[in-house]
Amino acid sequence: MGKFLLLSAVLIAMLSSVRAQQPDSTEPAKAEDTTTPTKTFKKETASSLTVEAKLCTSVVDRKAQGEAIKFGSEVGQVYLWCRVNGATDTTHVEHLWYYKGEEKASIKLPVKAASWRTWSKKTIMPHWTGQWEVKIVDADWHVLKTIAFTVE
Repeated sequence: MGKFLLLSAVLIAMLSSVRAQQPDSTEPAKAEDTTTPTKTFKKETASSLTVEAKLCTSVVDRKAQGEAIKFGSEVGQVYLWCRVNGATDTTHVEHLWYYKGEEKASIKLPVKAASWRTWSKKTIMPHWTGQWEVKIVDADWHVLKTIAFTVE
């Protein structure tokens, strides 16, 4: 126990002396930016990718089921199914789910072929009624499609 305490004291003293030997800064310390960066979207149709998209209540055998743009508050989950066309290499798209203008989810999905089906889902709490929106963006933040929907 005595060796441990002695070793701890030596380490603390060494770290303190290293800190004390650092030159004085003439500039005030800069606060670290802890804010979330704002997402900057690029103009629609500027991407080489195209997308067909549907909101639905499930996906079965890679096909959208229960397609709608209005959902009851007890829906539980809403799916965004999409077919991405035009990829020349492996890339990704991202589904950005917004409720009343506030981002609720961001889901990155791989695209591994020229024509690729993929989907995401968002759990909808019963009290999250009102306007929703999902944006589909490519790897360079080009907006490929925006779909508005309502939860009543």
